[in-house]
Amino acid sequence: RRQRQMCIRDRSKIKALPDIEHQTRQAKATVQRLKLQLKEQNSMSDKQLYVNAVKEAEATLKKLHENRFDLEDMFEHMM
Repeated sequence: RRQRQMCIRDRSKIKALPDIEHQTRQAKATVQRLKLQLKEQNSMSDKQLYVNAVKEAEATLKKLHENRFDLEDMFEHMM
């Protein structure tokens, strides 16, 4: 399975402050799920795939955290 990444298209899913929290919760859940699946892998090639997926998921979560305040400011100015 390919892990979903936040990109410019995913920002369109964030239309209000609760959406930021929802996306953050989804990203955290994805990181946790991938880490659990990584532990279950037996072959080195499968483990490497999951290691890469975990890194990508963590990067997405980090981007959400970094962009959170900018998005909150954007929504405040829209109101």
